[in-house]
Amino acid sequence: VPIIEQAGDHIANIKASTIIERNPVFKYQINDCDTKHRTRLVQRIFKKTWELLRTETTLTEVYKNIQLPDPNDPKNIPTLKSLDMVFKFPHEGKK
Repeated sequence: VPIIEQAGDHIANIKASTIIERNPVFKYQINDCDTKHRTRLVQRIFKKTWELLRTETTLTEVYKNIQLPDPNDPKNIPTLKSLDMVFKFPHEGKK
């Protein structure tokens, strides 16, 4: 949410790896998890994050035509091999 609010050009963007780095609990869980479960953990957390952006924030009420990642679209859910993917959150300014 802070990334979206601070974006000056109406297109916030952030790498999946940066999201992990900025969330100490998420980072700890991934590093503490055994290797074979890490990808599943990353996928579960990102899917839930995209759901919560829609249900537990006011982003869609505050920003005109904001585009949030679809939690049900596999291309929006990173794996350990695709943590360099960049997520964009374009909008048309505040309502």
